[in-house]
Amino acid sequence: MTSKNMNWLDIQKYELDLDLIREKRLALNYTHKEIAYYLGYKNPCSYYKYENGDYSFKANQLPILAQILNCELSALYKKSKE
Repeated sequence: MTSKNMNWLDIQKYELDLDLIREKRLALNYTHKEIAYYLGYKNPCSYYKYENGDYSFKANQLPILAQILNCELSALYKKSKE
């Protein structure tokens, strides 16, 4: 199933922009602990590992993260460096 504007290959060319996520968090003066709390983590180190790229964010976390960071969900993505 494909749409007129985007096919599966186009979708695969995007990845989360972890640098942008970190920059937005810092610009809004949020700590790892605060974001961890909003996402339901008990330990701020858990969130750090997601932001650092050690773990992958779950799909249900991304809309929450976008809301916390005051941005559109699509803004959290960048084109891959393929």
